[in-house]
Amino acid sequence: MRIIRIPDVRFGHTIYTNRAIDSTQTKAFELARQGASDGVVVVTKTQSQGRGRESKFWISEKGGLYFSIIYRPKTKVPDPYALTRIIGTSIKRIIEKHVSEFMYINLQKRGTNDLLLNNRKLIGILVETETYASDQQNVQPDFYIIGIGVNVNQSHFPRHYESDATSLKIETSKSFSRFSIMKEICYALGNLLSK
Repeated sequence: MRIIRIPDVRFGHTIYTNRAIDSTQTKAFELARQGASDGVVVVTKTQSQGRGRESKFWISEKGGLYFSIIYRPKTKVPDPYALTRIIGTSIKRIIEKHVSEFMYINLQKRGTNDLLLNNRKLIGILVETETYASDQQNVQPDFYIIGIGVNVNQSHFPRHYESDATSLKIETSKSFSRFSIMKEICYALGNLLSK
């Protein structure tokens, strides 16, 4: 694991980079419990136990962008579902703008967690926090973990996922910098969630 530090940003000031990991969500939870600060990011090239909504398995092979952000709210925030919708809308704009140099795309939302391109999944978003049975309602969690998976440079998917998944490379015939996309998302969400 390598650590990259970027000054003067809220999300992504400290980035834990990995070649392979079980789950960026799991690692981010571990770091948050140990006191890692708001805006720390965990990113990997592949995951063996990537997960989405309702613990569904997320295919995390080389070429994709898989990262999690530790978010410690400064003010009261909506519930995780509303937070996911807000984040999804922001990421939708970022990806559409990023690709607009090559072609026009219009991402569609599916539920609160998925963004589709041509009716196939391109992006998954998972916002999680820790809750305990003894917690009172409306108690603000100490932190949220924002997990984001973007199918960027994959040229194919396992046969049983081909009809449901796509990537930016498949749709545009172009390769993209995963790190640049992550930085754009982190910058935008850092500003958005500061309000």
